[in-house]
Amino acid sequence: MKGKGLRGFTLIELLVTLSILAVTLGVVGASLAAGLRAWEQARAYGAMGGDAAIGLSVIRRDLMNAHVFHAVPFDGEADRVSFAGMKFVDDGAGGGSREPGRVEYAFDRRRGAVVRTWTAVRLRPEEGGLTSESLVLKVEDLAFRYADEADGGGKWNSVWQSDSNLPVAVEIELRVGPGVGAGVVRETVVPVVAADR
Repeated sequence: MKGKGLRGFTLIELLVTLSILAVTLGVVGASLAAGLRAWEQARAYGAMGGDAAIGLSVIRRDLMNAHVFHAVPFDGEADRVSFAGMKFVDDGAGGGSREPGRVEYAFDRRRGAVVRTWTAVRLRPEEGGLTSESLVLKVEDLAFRYADEADGGGKWNSVWQSDSNLPVAVEIELRVGPGVGAGVVRETVVPVVAADR
């Protein structure tokens, strides 16, 4: 066959070509896998940050609607806060009413969650009325600090207990994690405004 001008690839040329192709495909595959991992981490990070932002907005809303009510004093510690608030209670017929109660936010370390508990304040204790829900999951830490109006709001305290007045503001620090997005800190300063202050 050599005499008829037909030329083919040698075994060495084929092996070199296949080796170059294998290395190229390996690099492209590794880049694609790294890109997919980064995409998934960014999606999980965004979802966790979004959950934290929604949870903080619920806490902010409740704190802005806190009331001075002697049966339910404002009681704040570093990892939990409770205060008097109102809850809409649906009557099942398209209407409802607002009912007074105790709103509490606390960090449940065992579940790694911010838990919101609402307890109805009723004339007859046998009527009860306790609801509890996990507001934000995958939480590493939750901390509250309270601004004191006695010195112009310049002093922050880790404890606030009063049945006659509310703090000027509440600072909330929420760290979400573990895993993707761990260590994300969301902070907000919430002005506590009450009509009966």
